[in-house]
Order: sequence, then C-alpha cells, then structure tokens
Amino acid sequence: MNVSSAMLPGVFLLIASVARTQVNLEDLSRLQLQVLKAEVVDRLADPEHGSEVTVSPGRKVVVVTLKGSPDANVSVSIRPAEFAAVYQTPVGLIRATITSASVALRRGDHTEWTISPPGKDIVSLIPFEKGQEFTLLVGFLLPENVTEFSVRYPTIAKGRAVLSQK
Repeated sequence: MNVSSAMLPGVFLLIASVARTQVNLEDLSRLQLQVLKAEVVDRLADPEHGSEVTVSPGRKVVVVTLKGSPDANVSVSIRPAEFAAVYQTPVGLIRATITSASVALRRGDHTEWTISPPGKDIVSLIPFEKGQEFTLLVGFLLPENVTEFSVRYPTIAKGRAVLSQK
C-alpha cells in the first residue's frame, strides 16, 4: 500500500492507494458495520497533524471498535467527525436524544489516529477489499454520565437532490 498526503485550502487529504480496482463508496451502509466493543481511554493522539483529544472536566474519551465486511472492493472518503454517538439524557422532566460527533478515526490495522486539528478538515481515503473483515476505531468525547449509546454513520438518502439551472 502506498500512502500520500495532499493539502487543499483548509483540507488535508490522506490517500492510500492499492493495486486492485476500487469503487468510490458514498453509502457506508455497504460496509456492514457493527459495534464490537467500547472502552474509556485517557487520550488519543495524531502526531502527524499535531492534534490530540484528552479528558476534560465532566467528559471522557471513549473508543468504539466497529467491525465490517464490504460487499465489493471499495474506497471510502471519510472524515474523523462523520460518526456520531447517539444517547439519551434527562432534560427537566423528559429524556432528550443527543448526538455527539466523533473526534478521531483509525483503521484497526493502523497505529495512528486521524484527528482534525482546529480550523482544518482531514479527509481519509481508505480502501477495503470485498469480503475482507476489518475494524475501524472511532473516538468520541462524551459526558461522564453516558454509559450506553448507539453509533450512527453516514449513509445516503434515497433519491438525488437536483438544483434547477437558471
């Protein structure tokens, strides 16, 4: 695998290329992701971009391990903040559903986290092979009182948004 980095205005694009034919995937539901485990950690670091996520008062850093197996050879363009933790919390007399964007992303077979530094956006292009199981690790910064949550990830709504040409 060959990895390179290109910088666009305010955007870093990390590209991993492989010799196999890849289809660029828009709908991540084809990755068939499921939660394997979740754990609390002290911090996440991305030395390449000089970013880290650390515990702050009233918050905790949580890493969720997701397992998947794509139905085709695909490449996925994804940002660290594209996943969301969805949990319920009391607000007065009701329970509100809250979403919290992910703060870090790492493919399970890599050692480095991808964390978008403040004011910058990092997009990773990750290749996956058909039928090959893989893991993704996703980092969240959540309130200390959250003990259970679902993980939501990008998928495409049916139909296309078409703008009229004037």
